[in-house]
Amino acid sequence: MARVGRIVVWGLGGLVALLAVLIIALFVMPWNWARGPLAKRLSDASDRSVAIDGPLHLHLGATTRLVADQVRIANAPWGSEPDMLRVGQVSVAISLADLLRGRTVLPELKLTEPDILLEKNQDGEANWRLANPKAKVVQTVAVPKRRTEVPIIEHLVVERGRLAYKDPTHGIDLDSRINTAVGGDPAHQQVTLEGNGNFQGAPFRLSIEGGSILQLRDQSKPYPLRIEAVIGNTRGGVDGTLSEPLNLAGIDLQMHLSGDNLADIYPIFGIPTPNTPPYSLQGRLIRRGDSWTFQDFNGTVGASDLSGTLSVATAANKPKMDAVLTSKTLDVKDLGGFVGATPGHGEATSNPDRLLPDRPINLERLRAMDMDVHFQGRRVQAWTLPFEDLNATLKVAGGKATLDPLAFGLANGRISGIVVLDGRQDLPAAHLDLSVQRVSLTEFFHDPRLRKDISGTFGGRVDFGGRGDSTAAILGKADGRITLFMGDGRFSELLVDLIGLEVGKALGVLATKDTPVTIRCMVADFPLKQGMLNADTLVFDTTTSNITGQGRINLADEALDLQLTAHPKKPSVFTASAPIQVGGTFRQPSFGVSPAAEAARSGTAAALGALLTPLGALIPFIDLGLGKDSPCQQLIEQAGVNPQQAGRGAGAKPSSGRD
Repeated sequence: MARVGRIVVWGLGGLVALLAVLIIALFVMPWNWARGPLAKRLSDASDRSVAIDGPLHLHLGATTRLVADQVRIANAPWGSEPDMLRVGQVSVAISLADLLRGRTVLPELKLTEPDILLEKNQDGEANWRLANPKAKVVQTVAVPKRRTEVPIIEHLVVERGRLAYKDPTHGIDLDSRINTAVGGDPAHQQVTLEGNGNFQGAPFRLSIEGGSILQLRDQSKPYPLRIEAVIGNTRGGVDGTLSEPLNLAGIDLQMHLSGDNLADIYPIFGIPTPNTPPYSLQGRLIRRGDSWTFQDFNGTVGASDLSGTLSVATAANKPKMDAVLTSKTLDVKDLGGFVGATPGHGEATSNPDRLLPDRPINLERLRAMDMDVHFQGRRVQAWTLPFEDLNATLKVAGGKATLDPLAFGLANGRISGIVVLDGRQDLPAAHLDLSVQRVSLTEFFHDPRLRKDISGTFGGRVDFGGRGDSTAAILGKADGRITLFMGDGRFSELLVDLIGLEVGKALGVLATKDTPVTIRCMVADFPLKQGMLNADTLVFDTTTSNITGQGRINLADEALDLQLTAHPKKPSVFTASAPIQVGGTFRQPSFGVSPAAEAARSGTAAALGALLTPLGALIPFIDLGLGKDSPCQQLIEQAGVNPQQAGRGAGAKPSSGRD
């Protein structure tokens, strides 16, 4: 919104000043009652072809008025239209008394049906920049750098005006209708510009209220300015003062911004924000040198509150954003845009049968700006999941984004690590390395009856990377490893509630209200190769049986293909002998008893030892994730020493004395 206001105020003001200089020249040049020679003199002075196609009228007096019809100033040679400026009629009044004293005072400057075209080419060259040395003299006067150099124009009137601005490098194409309304005494009157048009195909409305031209000249007081703009469904505005309006310095404005999606501000401000739900923000906009700062802002994004300070430095070849952001209550659904989800809904895929985000990564936005953003979510809401807080630092340099550190609380535990998205090449690369420490299973349940008899502590590590144009594509080709442990667990009716009575019977782990089943340890180790998770190790060590698993999980097509088999510690427990088949997809998993295969009733110790022995190197990580002396550490150590002993010891109580 600041860019739009800057374009209009600076561009219109500069062209009005240029017109004033050219018109003043009419009084000091020998025009000889001939439009042709006069137009040639003006063309030579401005380095642009100037034409006066209509008649000239001069009304002499103490306040002399000159009226010129059909005035044209040619565009740059590369311009999209022949003329940069066309005015139906220019009427200027000049005070002869002041002119004789060496002062230029225009009691009134009136432009009827001005048609102004401001544009840049692909190289960033502006059509209002004049080239040769003679023209630069005119340009210096027409676009003053100090407020005292502004011509004294007591009344400025623009009727039925048009202002167009085109900048292909930023995808901007504005076409606005502009008029002015003035009132009050010359020292305090306001100039109001109302515009309508389009911005990249979206409806555009603009309202600007500024002080008078006399106030623009007065260096002793800040210049008042108020801008309101609507682009599509994005609304914004500023209200305050500028101590140096001609240089856009000394800015002290209150700014408000709202809309349906923060991503829509990218073409307006050039800030690459993610997709979000509707938002509303307000704060103080200031400028220091080449840095713009949105200071102490606050508001909402979806169901989350957001506050902080954001600065954008524009001096370097690429803009750099620094921000410190805080949310007292953060709703995880509002972060969906970071992974390609639909803002505010968590829907991350265009395919209703899929779960993983498949929306393309926007490399243009990733490369548009370098960033250093610190974010803290003090309280996190995530559906019914027990999230607690979130702390992250995002750094973007040259198209490479790094979340480091990334840490959040979950179920009395902690998940922390680093996430990298490298968009410096056409096919982005991503890497994720997270550790899971002491996450409590109990906290995932809200029913007091379940919380009483369901427990367990999770730890582990998730480490993988891959290339692709979306999150789903990256996971579908990723390599790495996912390892999770759980110790000190137990459940009562969990399997019955979640996967049905027959499954519980088949695994021999059905519990009653009086006898919850204890899970000494769960180990799940899945190497990841080209998007395929293979169950190298999947073991549940319970008080009644050891349950082993095999199969794979395909991240490319989101298919599940796992089998769980119970190895009894007391064979009489079993009422069914078939393993359990886990199939379906991430979005629609299925559980059932497999009638084609029979459960293994022997070799429990050997199978368990073979599965657990390779994991001995992970004992230090288990120690970090679950704490010292966890049952998982004991179980793996036993398996590594002697698989036969591991089988016998699996049914015994751990040395710590826990069940």
